[in-house]
Amino acid sequence: MGIYKDYYKKGAPVTPFCDEAETIVKDNKRNNKKTNPLRTHAMDANESIFFLLELQHIEAEVVEIEYQELKNRDIIPISMEADPADETIAYYQIDHVGNAKIVIDYANDFPDVTLLGEKYITNVHSIGESYKYSIQEIRAAAKVNRPLTTMKADAANHASRILENNIAWVGDIVHGLTGFLTNPATPVLSLPAVGNVSPYTNTVAWAGKTPSQVLNDLNLIANTIGYNTLGVEGSDGGLMLLLPRDSYDYINSTPRSDYSDMTILEYFLQNNPYIKEVDWLFELIGAGPNGTRLGFCFERKKSIVEQHIPQDFEMFPPQERGMTFVIPCHHRYGGVVWKKPLAAVSFSGF
Repeated sequence: MGIYKDYYKKGAPVTPFCDEAETIVKDNKRNNKKTNPLRTHAMDANESIFFLLELQHIEAEVVEIEYQELKNRDIIPISMEADPADETIAYYQIDHVGNAKIVIDYANDFPDVTLLGEKYITNVHSIGESYKYSIQEIRAAAKVNRPLTTMKADAANHASRILENNIAWVGDIVHGLTGFLTNPATPVLSLPAVGNVSPYTNTVAWAGKTPSQVLNDLNLIANTIGYNTLGVEGSDGGLMLLLPRDSYDYINSTPRSDYSDMTILEYFLQNNPYIKEVDWLFELIGAGPNGTRLGFCFERKKSIVEQHIPQDFEMFPPQERGMTFVIPCHHRYGGVVWKKPLAAVSFSGF
C-alpha cells in the first residue's frame, strides 16, 4: 500500500482528514445513509435556485387569458345620437285610427280619421370602473418593455363591455334598462313536437328530427314574422336567426340528406328568401322559460330595435394618491329599445 500502509495498521495514528471522514461515516450509519465520505458539502436552496434559473428559458410572448366573445355590438344595431348628459331617451310612436265608408251624394257624415301618438322613455345609466398603477410598477414595466398601462386600460374596457353585453341581452330591471331577449311584447313560437324526445331537454331536439323536419322548423320561424305583421316586416330578406351554439353547429354540419353534399344550413340559406344571416349566441342557453333553450329571429334594422350608447368608453386623467395613480373609466348606456317587437319572434322546443 506504499506510503498509506501505516494508516491501515492497527493502532496507527489517524490524520485530521481521516478523522473527519470516519466521523461522517459513523454519522451516516446512524442515520441509515450511504454517503461518499469525501463529499462533505451540499448546495443550499439559493444556490439550487440559481442553477435552475440559469437553465430556464422565458418566452418573449406573454400568454393572455381569452374570454367569451361579446357579440351585442355585432348583432344589435347601435345608436349614439343621444348626448352623454342625457338621463333618458324618448321616442314617439304614431298610429292612425278610423275607417272610410261608402257615401251617397250630399252626404255629410264622413267618418273621422285621426292620429294617435304615444311617448316611450328609456333610462340612461353610467357604467364605471378604474385601474391603478404605482411608480414601481411603471419602472418595472419599462425595464422589461411591457405596456402595463395599455394592458390595464384594456382590462378596464373589457370589464365595462362585459356589463354592457349582459344588460343588452337580458336587461337590468333594477335600473329600468330593457334587454334584447326579454321584451314581453315579443311573440313566442312553439315548434312542432315531432321526432324523438331528448332526455336532456325533455323536448324534441333537432338531433331527434330528420333533416326535412328541421327545415320545416326553420321555414316556419322565417315565415312567422311576415304572418304576424301581415307582410309589413320580414319580407325583404333582412331577417337574422340566432341559435344556441350546439344547435348552430348541428345544422351547419349535418347533411341535408344522405345523397347531398350540402348541410341543412347551406340548403336553407340558399332557398329561403327571408333569412340571410344565421349566427350563434351563448346567451340563448337557459334564456327561455324555466331555464330552457331559446332561439330568436328578428329584422335587423334601427327602425325596429336599437341599443343606445350616448358615451363610449372613456378614461379620465390619472389621480395621484401617494405613490399610486388611479384612472377612473366611464361610459353611458341606455339599454335596448324595441320599437317594433312584432318584427321578432322567440322560439323553443328544438
